[in-house]
Amino acid sequence: MKVLIIDDDSLIVDLLREKLSLEGFDIYSAHDGLSGLECMINESPDVILLDIMMPGLDGFEVCKKLKQSPSTSSMPVIFISACDTQEDIDRAFALGADDYIVKPFDTLSIGRRIKEVFDRTRKSSG
Repeated sequence: MKVLIIDDDSLIVDLLREKLSLEGFDIYSAHDGLSGLECMINESPDVILLDIMMPGLDGFEVCKKLKQSPSTSSMPVIFISACDTQEDIDRAFALGADDYIVKPFDTLSIGRRIKEVFDRTRKSSG
């Protein structure tokens, strides 16, 4: 399964890449929203892990653009962010997020949550 991580924090990206690669995921990454959108088109990931606070396009803007485009609108999005207010969480789901993980997170549960979101979105679209 292809997972695209869009996060400007290289430590988070490296941690997720290491953990998820060991679980058999193919990992792609982008350090900002614009390069993340390009990677979505080029790689067609199965699931996207998306930070909110990034330079240029923030995660909310990326999710909005993703969900507006017919070629990417069905890609599942999991926000993974230090923003833990109910307002941010509600906004993410209103924009089409499939899950929301607050940093710091439990690395042991990330793979399971990715699989759950993938399975759930696959069933609802199929």
